[in-house]
Amino acid sequence: MRPTQQVRALESKYAARGLRFNRDRDGRVAGMGSVPVQAFGVLDQQRFYFRFRHDDASLEVGPFDEALEHAVWERSEQVRTARLAAIEAAGNRYDEDGRESLIWHLHSRSIAKPTATDPSFLPQRVTAYASEWSIFDDPYLGSLEDQQFLDIFTRLIDALVPVPEENQVRPLTITYLTEGGLWPLPTIREDTTVSTHDL
Repeated sequence: MRPTQQVRALESKYAARGLRFNRDRDGRVAGMGSVPVQAFGVLDQQRFYFRFRHDDASLEVGPFDEALEHAVWERSEQVRTARLAAIEAAGNRYDEDGRESLIWHLHSRSIAKPTATDPSFLPQRVTAYASEWSIFDDPYLGSLEDQQFLDIFTRLIDALVPVPEENQVRPLTITYLTEGGLWPLPTIREDTTVSTHDL
């Protein structure tokens, strides 16, 4: 799925709000695909994340909250290193040939700490949200035609509503960080808006 014409139409329609979809190196819309259909970019000087899967669609908009994003990254590193320790303690670091096992390799690489200019960005703090459920009455649907994407994205962007500050961080994220001793965050937070020139 590469809805190039539809994306251009959306960017033109919402130019006043700075809508810009991420592109890959060839200038094509990044992400998309199927199961799920995804799209990333900038809207209202913040990042957006679009997702369609199992006949449901959502659009999330939020800033790059550095303290929160880095806390989630740090927690993921805690989980990763704990898994490595458990693998080694169970004697599963090496296979029968004395080489490091596949399961060890799966957890041995650290993910880079997120930055405000990452091309694919799922905001951990959501300041605006819209969703639709059971759109086509097909719970197994995981892809969209280009025009379907255009219609759904348009409806979602027009339906965006502000999220109250106390609900901007997902409960699962709060639980995840609390388990690692990383919640609550420092009271001073610097949010970073994003320019389309950063994409």
